[in-house]
Amino acid sequence: TSVLSRLEEMIRGAEIDEALAMLGELEASLCSPGAKLMVQQMLVDGIGKKDPAVVFKKCFPMLAAHRLHFDRAFALWAGQDGEAATSWFDTAINEGVFELTSTQRISPRRLRFESALVFSLLDGDPEAARRRIQDLPVEYRVRALTERALTDTGTAPLPPGADLGFATIVREELPRRDQVTAMANMAGRMIAQGGRERLGQFLAGIEASAMERKVVGSRFADVTLGDLSHKNAIDVESVNETRSWLQQHAPEDADALIGRSMRGTWNRNGTWSTNAALLREIHQGGASDELLVGFLDGYQAKKNKEEALQLAEQIQDDAKRCDARDRIDRTTQMPHLQLQAEGAHGNE
Repeated sequence: TSVLSRLEEMIRGAEIDEALAMLGELEASLCSPGAKLMVQQMLVDGIGKKDPAVVFKKCFPMLAAHRLHFDRAFALWAGQDGEAATSWFDTAINEGVFELTSTQRISPRRLRFESALVFSLLDGDPEAARRRIQDLPVEYRVRALTERALTDTGTAPLPPGADLGFATIVREELPRRDQVTAMANMAGRMIAQGGRERLGQFLAGIEASAMERKVVGSRFADVTLGDLSHKNAIDVESVNETRSWLQQHAPEDADALIGRSMRGTWNRNGTWSTNAALLREIHQGGASDELLVGFLDGYQAKKNKEEALQLAEQIQDDAKRCDARDRIDRTTQMPHLQLQAEGAHGNE
């Protein structure tokens, strides 16, 4: 709104001492809690952009109990003076600032700070970033590695020079299941902020394994085709463009990933049947049987049984065709749960 715009402009133009004075006055004011919290956040962010160290010397002691996001300012501070930011953070941890009274071992706020610090270290001191991850319980490591990429939409997820450091920590410090989560989450943010070119650069920079290429390719297919579907722009040409990228960067799984993604991608103007017809055309144009095998492996194929069986007949490999038919005929338990999982990108 115009009022918020004027307020933001005023905060941007304020000197740090003036912004600190506003915070003090606001704390004593009688305005509604929601409005107070919003303006406090704006002031903290404004001060952080000018001198993030001040946020933790002056603002944090006064406002630590509030539901404010200090991690954005902390990320800036860690990028400017990692040694000072790390020292402050470790002292705060030792003093119990980030302790919880619940059964959680590490507070969500501390994890956001850890993630901001790890990301700032990855480019210049990846071994220090690794040590911070190693010091966390295993079940929290994946969040510390991905929290910043998922929550801070205003910055790039990783500078290119940090790609290998990130991948090395993922490979060596996380369980296999969490490796998949970390790679998929980072891929999703890279697609949103840097597009397919940045994602290809990431895969090359880390010398990605076939498994990593499959994970990243799966997220790429889901995000790209899901976005096209929501825009009602999914057609043979757009799917083939997505397939072309996958053939370059995840060649062993390209057609299977397209098929799997398409079985859960539809909207009010397109249905599973629309996607089936589209994939039939692409298959006839030279795509492998894996395109149809991936598409037909799910509850939607059983729900559209007759049409799915007709599509299965287009599979050229005898064994794969028979297996696809058997899976379509096979009854499943709790189909509503399987449908919910497969249709995560769709909107019936």
